[in-house]
Amino acid sequence: MSTTRTYKTISVSFPPDLLKELDAVAKKQYRGKSEILRTAFLDFLGRGLQSEPMSKTDETDVRDLLADIRNGNTVSYTTLRHELGVATR
Repeated sequence: MSTTRTYKTISVSFPPDLLKELDAVAKKQYRGKSEILRTAFLDFLGRGLQSEPMSKTDETDVRDLLADIRNGNTVSYTTLRHELGVATR
């Protein structure tokens, strides 16, 4: 019996301080780092930042998003997909 993987693995580099923050958030929220990064990226796409160069305002938005994640003001990837009406795999 073989299973088909529905996700692809990528490699991402982080400065040590930022990785330490990501680890702390993941531990605090009992979530995986991948889920946190997927959620952050979906939020990033939702804000329309992907087609524009990052400005100082955008940097502030990213810092605000990280603060929201640290404070637990997020939803799970599964919940987001459900709320958006995206079919599960």
